Amino acid sequence: MASIRGELSLSSLYLPRSGKSDRAFKYRDRLTIFVDILNCTQTSKNGRTKTQILQSANLNYHQVTKYLSLLLDSGYIARTGDGYYRATVEGLRFARTLESLGVRLR
Repeated sequence: MASIRGELSLSSLYLPRSGKSDRAFKYRDRLTIFVDILNCTQTSKNGRTKTQILQSANLNYHQVTKYLSLLLDSGYIARTGDGYYRATVEGLRFARTLESLGVRLR
């Protein structure tokens, strides 16, 4: 037991034997985040608020603002008069195309 205990250290828990760092979290690419946002806005009948999208897509405020702006400018999401966001037909088609191409990482 003493020999096993001597081999364990904090660095051995976080670094593989090769010495390269191995991240616990994997990053998503921009297209995967687009699909996450589009999918979460289509699941509600009235659309989603910015806060609901932020929580559903696991983004912070600055990220969700940036991605919603990009999706609005491209016509993939529409904003209703009462502040809700809904995926457009083009947005849903875009999400399905990306999913069929295997962009979904989760």
